[in-house]
Amino acid sequence: MINLKNIYILRAIFLALIILLCRSLSAQAQDTNTQVELNGDFIEYSVDGEKITAKGDVVILYKNAKLTCESVEFFRTEKVAFAKGNVVLIMGQSTIKGKDIIFNFEKMTGEFNGAQIYSYPYYGYAEKVRRLEDKSLVLEGGYVTTSDYDKPGYKLRSKKIQIYPGEKMVARGVKTVLGG
Repeated sequence: MINLKNIYILRAIFLALIILLCRSLSAQAQDTNTQVELNGDFIEYSVDGEKITAKGDVVILYKNAKLTCESVEFFRTEKVAFAKGNVVLIMGQSTIKGKDIIFNFEKMTGEFNGAQIYSYPYYGYAEKVRRLEDKSLVLEGGYVTTSDYDKPGYKLRSKKIQIYPGEKMVARGVKTVLGG
């Protein structure tokens, strides 16, 4: 005859095993979200494995960010990428396209040169675009518009424009340029 006390002990052990299994799976899911995935046609690792060089259709995925480019040097410990050639960074509502970028995936900050931006409802171009830790975009020497045409009907030019995605845009000393 089975003792009622033994049944309760078996149930408690079974429940504890289920809880440990769930926590283990949750920890693994969180760990994969903090790893950087880097793909390319040609990938080369340094001897110590710290520096990764990739060329040809490079794609880097990390959390909610996706960076594509023609070539990249990526440093694993710092999670910093130096990307060149048709660089596109997509993060949430923001897309930045440019010639080259230095981007820190850990802090989600970076600097583009010669970049086009799209951060709904704003479109623009700047000689230099920086993404700050507060998730804002700073455009230096550029313009913004709400027109998505290649040659927008108007532009708001300024030496410095700061965009807070999904919230607002701040610019001073603005010049309005009408016509494409």
